[in-house]
Amino acid sequence: MTWNAYFKEKFDREISNGSIDPTILPPENIFILSIDELCLLALCAYNNDGSYLKILQEAIKLNSDPKTSAFFITSHFSKWKLKSEHLPFIETEAEKLYAQIESRF
Repeated sequence: MTWNAYFKEKFDREISNGSIDPTILPPENIFILSIDELCLLALCAYNNDGSYLKILQEAIKLNSDPKTSAFFITSHFSKWKLKSEHLPFIETEAEKLYAQIESRF
C-alpha cells in the first residue's frame, strides 16, 4: 500500500505526538497515480457508467484490509470491464495534434 511504502515512516512521529490526525485523510484513501494509471482510471470510469466514485470507493475498501490492499491502484481495476482500450476524446485530440504537425511539413 502506498501509505506504508512512502509515508508511514515519515509521519509516524507526527502521528504519535498528535500533530497529525490520520483520521482526517485515512491512509487507504491516498493514491499516487502515474499518467498511465490516471488514463486507465478514466478508461474504467468511461466504460462503467462514468463513475469514478464507485471505482475509488471499491479501491478504498480493498486498501483498508491488509489482505486485499495493493501498492498500485490498477491492481483494483480488474473487476471493471473495459469495452474499449481507448478513450475517444484522447484519440480525437491526438488526431488533431498529428494533423497540426503534418501540416507543418
